[in-house]
Amino acid sequence: KEVVLEAVKCNGMALQYAGDELKNDKEVVLEAVKNTGWTLQYAGDELKNDKEVVLEAVKCGGTALQYAGDELKNDKEVVLEAVKCDSNALEFAGDRLQGDYDVILASVNHLKTVTISEVNKAMRDVKALAMEAIQQDAFALGCVGKKMQDDEDVVYTAVTSNGNALGYASTGLKNHKKIVLTALKNLSYGIDYSEIEDIIGEKMRDDKDVALQLISQSGEYLEFVSDRLQNDKEVVLEAVKNSGLALKYAGYDLKNDRDVFLTALKADNVALEFAGEKILDDKETILKAIKIDGGAYNYASDRLQEDSNVKIVAIMYK
Repeated sequence: KEVVLEAVKCNGMALQYAGDELKNDKEVVLEAVKNTGWTLQYAGDELKNDKEVVLEAVKCGGTALQYAGDELKNDKEVVLEAVKCDSNALEFAGDRLQGDYDVILASVNHLKTVTISEVNKAMRDVKALAMEAIQQDAFALGCVGKKMQDDEDVVYTAVTSNGNALGYASTGLKNHKKIVLTALKNLSYGIDYSEIEDIIGEKMRDDKDVALQLISQSGEYLEFVSDRLQNDKEVVLEAVKNSGLALKYAGYDLKNDRDVFLTALKADNVALEFAGEKILDDKETILKAIKIDGGAYNYASDRLQEDSNVKIVAIMYK
């Protein structure tokens, strides 16, 4: 016995080589599981049902719970210790405890491979559990219950961590200004153009502050703001500063606005494709445009292309 005790203190797995009598000796097994929790698998059946032994085993290695007797797999104290050590232990708990709030919360607190998507559906609307999950992974917002996806605190926490999680919020919170602005300021990657209207609510796409924050990500997002804001000079100027292509989505009057057109042209000569007819027939504007990009001459109205002063400037900046 003394030899085996020394061996398991050094390496708990040595218990597998002990005789049956020592595999049923509590003193020996306790020393073994304190060293290596999984050693519980080699203990005698009586000790697999001994709470003191099993507690020591799961404190050392949570998934040792799989080797405990059925009664202890349904013992809350034992299961809590197991999942605190390793969240993977949850799958070895008794059915009743797999749906227990305290056990699930402890699992999420020590998240490894267990995610809220694996949690009992009835528990996904528990706010404390949802908060724990999204604090570890903002995209867990996609797995919490609908009530939590409509909870301002929960969603705000998620988008503060990663703005792209906004896509999982309720329709109501996709129209909540504080939440949407926070999300746009905390994007981990750009929003796909095909997803803009699904992620940002219609009301927010008519909010100037939101629109300005959105187009700061990409001027071409101007396409998705309201008609009213596509005709707002401040908004459109910010968009075309970012991308000349944004001129395509400006309102009629702003496509014919000198400041807007020239700002867009400085950003990208593709703006010439979307300039209004009136601005392309404005001599002062075209002369300035040619100095920015000689190719602007080719987009000028027929009248201005025949103008001698315009021709001279075009040749100079060709």
